[in-house]
Parts: sequence; structure tokens; C-alpha cells
Amino acid sequence: MRQNRRRYAKTTSLNHGLVAFFATLALVVALGALAALSIKATIARTGREIACLETELVEIRAERIRAEARWSACVRPEQLDAALARHGLKMTLAKGERIVSLRGRPAPTHFPAGTTEVAANGPLPRN
Repeated sequence: MRQNRRRYAKTTSLNHGLVAFFATLALVVALGALAALSIKATIARTGREIACLETELVEIRAERIRAEARWSACVRPEQLDAALARHGLKMTLAKGERIVSLRGRPAPTHFPAGTTEVAANGPLPRN
């Protein structure tokens, strides 16, 4: 009778080991499946965000094109003349002594005394 008990005890411990192994395996598979679902949901959410941002980008580009068209219509010479007339302004060409010339050299930090006309690179030459 003792032998039967020993055999039963050995098979019982073996069964517990198999059960623990398969339970651990099932837990690992379940955690992997949950991780895969989480990643899939994150990818789907990111895809929806990208689609919304692309739609917004298309709208912004269309608005920019409309704004550029409005601006180009406003700065046409006919429109400028009409705006000046509407506000009662008259525009003439500047006289030669009122023109400022910009050149490639850097501007000086000080100007000679008595200089009235100054360009970006220093006093204008007198002819």
C-alpha cells in the first residue's frame, strides 16, 4: 500500500508542475495579446490624428492661397490708385535729395558733422 501512495504523490506533484507551466504560458499569451491590442489601438488613434491634421493642413493651404489672391488684388495699381483717391491722398515721386540708397557695405557707427543726407553705408557723395 505504501508504494501506491508514493506513486500517487509523484504523479500529483508532476501534475501541479504541468498545471503551473500551462497557467504561466496562458498568462504570457494573454499579456502578449493585450499588448498587441494596446499597440493596435494606439496606431489607430495616431492614424486618426494624422488624418485630422492633414485635413487641417489642406484647409490652411487653401486659406493661404485665398489670402494671397486677396493681397495681389489689393496691391494692383488700379486698386492702389482707387484707395488713395478714396482717402483723398495724392502720391508723387520722391525728389532726388529724399532718396535713401542702400549699399552692400556695413553702416558706420558715427557720421561726420554737418552731414544731412545719410545712406546705409555712410554719407552720400556730393556731386
